[in-house]
Amino acid sequence: MQWTLTVVIIGSGLEFSHAVRERVVFPLQTLSNLLAALREGDFSIRARGAARDDALGEAMLEVNFPRTDLREQRLGALEATALLRTVMAEIEVAVFASIVSKS
Repeated sequence: MQWTLTVVIIGSGLEFSHAVRERVVFPLQTLSNLLAALREGDFSIRARGAARDDALGEAMLEVNFPRTDLREQRLGALEATALLRTVMAEIEVAVFASIVSKS
C-alpha cells in the first residue's frame, strides 16, 4: 500500500510539473522570442493563442499592438526610399542636397 501511494504521489508531482511547464515556461519563451524579434526589427511575427484571462496572455497581446504600427511605418519608409531612388535615377539635372542638423 505504501509503495502504491508513493508511486501515485510521485506521478502526480511529475504531471503537475509538466502542466506548469506548459502553462508558464513555454509562453514565457514565446514572449521572449517576440521581444527579440521586435528588437531586431522583425515586425511580421505575432503571438497566437493569447487570451485576456491571464497575465501572460495580456502581455502577449500588448506586444502585438505596436507591431502593426511599426510594420506600417517601416513599409512606408521602404516605399518612400524606393520612390526617391526611382526619381533620382530618372532625373537628368544636378541635385544638391544639404543636411540640416536640429540641435
